[in-house]
Amino acid sequence: MAPSVVSTVVESGENTEAKNSIKIITAARQPLEYRGKLDEFNSFDVTPVIGREFPNAKLVDWLELQTLMNS
Repeated sequence: MAPSVVSTVVESGENTEAKNSIKIITAARQPLEYRGKLDEFNSFDVTPVIGREFPNAKLVDWLELQTLMNS
């Protein structure tokens, strides 16, 4: 993995504390890897731009799935 790049944003003004507290963190990352974790949910592709819709899935189901994967 490539190293992260951290740069400080400097704005005009006299408040140096605010200048030092504003940071943009960007990281060069690899594309996400397909793992098939959501294959169990009914889905269809709306359009290539909009992406995939999961009409019967509930957010609670996804959070429970994430909790199970992390334990």
